[in-house]
Amino acid sequence: MSTYRALGLSLLVSFLCLSGLLQAQRSDRGIITGVVTDPTGSSVSGAAVKVRNEDTGVDTSLVTNDSGAYATPPLVLGNYSVTVDHAGLRRP
Repeated sequence: MSTYRALGLSLLVSFLCLSGLLQAQRSDRGIITGVVTDPTGSSVSGAAVKVRNEDTGVDTSLVTNDSGAYATPPLVLGNYSVTVDHAGLRRP
């Protein structure tokens, strides 16, 4: 019985040590967040946000929430541009 107990304990310790490595945040990814506001400072909900990777041409499309906020999923590091479209807003 003590052999099984020692084996179980060593497997548990090994699992706990390895799970920390698996859950570590990837350093080759980043998240872009922001808040869309109008000229008066009020948040703009429902705005279409396009985040474009300028190196690959891949677009990520998002919509702002009720507070005007948006957040991308984890993106590969690179050069990105962000554009916003919404009825009633004009580009500078």
